[in-house]
Amino acid sequence: MFTSLTYEERLALVGLIKWLTLSDLETTPGELALIDKVVKELGEGEYHRLFNEVDSRFKGFEEFSAFVTATGSTAARRLIYDFMLEYAEADALDVNEGRDLAWLARIWSLD
Repeated sequence: MFTSLTYEERLALVGLIKWLTLSDLETTPGELALIDKVVKELGEGEYHRLFNEVDSRFKGFEEFSAFVTATGSTAARRLIYDFMLEYAEADALDVNEGRDLAWLARIWSLD
């Protein structure tokens, strides 16, 4: 599923997981299970490299937002968005996650 994504698309995916997790300051058991799914597919080393690159490459949300806005094919954006929606809904979608997903759908022109 995610192995077909380009490096930049995988970086966006991992960064979005991190960002959405921080939006409600909680990682639920359902979210952890989905993170484990991504880690298993990408490989633990690759996931951690991407996770660390998010911190080193983007100094704040504005830089990350600009990167995400310009990243991904339509198919990759849909795949990532659908996963992020599943991630947010894993144990109940909260207000912050809903706002963040609406932002992502808007910048990626997803309906």
